[in-house]
Amino acid sequence: MQLDQREQDHALRQQRQLAALEQIGKHRQAIATRIGTESLPNPTELIHQVREERDADLTLDQHRR
Repeated sequence: MQLDQREQDHALRQQRQLAALEQIGKHRQAIATRIGTESLPNPTELIHQVREERDADLTLDQHRR
């Protein structure tokens, strides 16, 4: 019984995640259309880039002290 409930919870969680990702995709496409470009940059890549820049700035600040 408990295993069945966990499996149902897992399936529902996956369903909600997929629905959320689909909404994000639609939203991103609407933004891209509005600004006149085919696609937006990958947000994951942008996050990594900003983190690398932040870390580089922090490293420079530490060396200046």
